[in-house]
Amino acid sequence: MRNQSDYDAFVTARQRHLQHLAYLLTGDWAAAEDLVQASLVKPWFAWRRVHGDPEPYVRRIMLTTFIALM
Repeated sequence: MRNQSDYDAFVTARQRHLQHLAYLLTGDWAAAEDLVQASLVKPWFAWRRVHGDPEPYVRRIMLTTFIALM
């Protein structure tokens, strides 16, 4: 089971990469920052239920959030 420190470590390690992916979606750095922040809220609430590599889960959230905001 994952805990809060696992979430913090994931965000610290992958935030820059997620920011770059968000920029590729939005084409704007400010919008990319907002998208990453919005996309990291949902897994924070469900972190104990995330099994395996969390990055695909967060990427999926990012994509669906981006599509919903269009």
